[in-house]
Parts: sequence; C-alpha cells; structure tokens
Amino acid sequence: MKWNIVADSSCDLLKMDGLGDEEHYGIVPLTIRIGEQEFVDDAKLDVEGMMKTMRSYKGSSSSACPSPGDWAEQFMKADNTIAITITSSLSGSYGSAMLAREMVLEEHPEKKILILDSLSAGTELVLAVYKIHELIMDKVSFDIIEKKIKEYMSETHLLFSLASFENLVKSGRMSRILGFVADKLNMRIIGEASEEGKLEILHKVRGEKKTVSMILDEMKKHKFNGSHVVIGHCFNFESAMALKKNIQDLWNGARVTILPTRGLCSFYVEEGGLMVGY
Repeated sequence: MKWNIVADSSCDLLKMDGLGDEEHYGIVPLTIRIGEQEFVDDAKLDVEGMMKTMRSYKGSSSSACPSPGDWAEQFMKADNTIAITITSSLSGSYGSAMLAREMVLEEHPEKKILILDSLSAGTELVLAVYKIHELIMDKVSFDIIEKKIKEYMSETHLLFSLASFENLVKSGRMSRILGFVADKLNMRIIGEASEEGKLEILHKVRGEKKTVSMILDEMKKHKFNGSHVVIGHCFNFESAMALKKNIQDLWNGARVTILPTRGLCSFYVEEGGLMVGY
C-alpha cells in the first residue's frame, strides 16, 4: 500500500468512499470511560447506548487517547502516511502518534509519516481528511501534500453548539443551579476552536433558530466563501438539515455534508449538539 490517511476517532468520518487503488483510510479509536465501563470509539460502538449510560451515571466521565502501539499498527500499513489528531490541548493523542512515528521510523527509516495536530476536533478533521484524499488523487508528492494541507488547515474553522450541560455540571465546569436554569430556558452555548487549539465559548443564545442564525453570522465573520461544509450532529438531524438549508440559501452551490457525531464528539457536545467545520 502506498498511501494511508489516518485519523483518531475525534474525526467523525467513519469510512471513506472513492479511495484509490493504492490508498487506505484508517481510524485509531479513543476510549470513553463512564464509571467502571469503557467504550472503545470504533465502528462497533453503540453511541446511543453510550449516551444513555452517561446520562444515568451521576459521576464525571473521561476519555483516554490511543496508545503508541495503536498508531504504529496503522503506520505500518503504507509507505506514506498522513495522520491527523484531535487538538493536543484536549488529548494526548498527538503525543502518542508522535511517539509511534519515532518507533516505526527507527525500524523502517524508508517510510514517510506526517503527524498533524488539528488544533481542533470533529468536522474540521473531516475536511482535512477529504483534502488529503484530494491531493493524493492529484498524484502530488509527499512534500507537496505536507505544504498544501498545512496551508489548507490554516484557513478552516470549527464552530460548535451545546444544547445539554450535564457533562459541564458533572465535571464542575458549570454549577448545578446554572445548568438547571440554562436547561429550563432552552439555552444554547456557541463556541469555536481557537487558533491555539482551545475550545472557547463565543455566545449564549436561546433556541435552535437563534443558534442557526448565530452560526451563520460567525461563518460570515470568517468570510466563508461557499466551499465545503461538514456538519456533525449528536442526535439532532433536524437542526443539521435546517443549518444546511440556510447555508445553501446564502451560498448557492455550497457543498454540505451531514454526519452523526461518533463516540468522542458525542461525549463532548452531548445530545442536541452540533459541530460545523468549514
């Protein structure tokens, strides 16, 4: 195998269609821990079941990054590997991938392995994966892919909205009273991935319509030009479709892909949440 695109499971793209004959797409799963139970974020994960367990558990939950061995197994599959991880400010996945790279290159110095810290999560990683695939199909060299994907990722953005605050309350990041009030007032939190890779809060609004409107306003501020948008939703397909319609009404011809969030992103944004990469 000549080319391997690898992402950790913060990327919501479970599988990829249209791969070339010498191209592979692989996922390295993170693990979600809820009490004594562990949920591996792979293709077998029952995300709905995991979310039910999380809602019923009274304590705080956590996630764990892949081991270097998990990454190394993927790196061995091809001559050229482009790997992308969740922002290093939230997880040790990037560091684990870098250690795996050292391990593999020590035994196989002929391989080329690029590790990208996305400084983001979810659907912004999906955009990067699609772009890497596009560059591979254009038959450009490894070095040119590295240059072009870094340029591309410097221009993409991630917005997210939260409709549930249970994890924030359980982790102590929001008071129980404030979480109760926010829920009763139908509040939403809108945030973004900063240039430093931190998830930061931008706005607090009420209701889904206002949430969609505010997301569109933020896209305009970033001078979105009508290119590819990927919307991830945590059991909120209706709002994802409403956002898609508004995007295509404003930017005629924009390509919009809708995906359900996988285990890790569902864990963070919770039920009703949205992630928008563009």
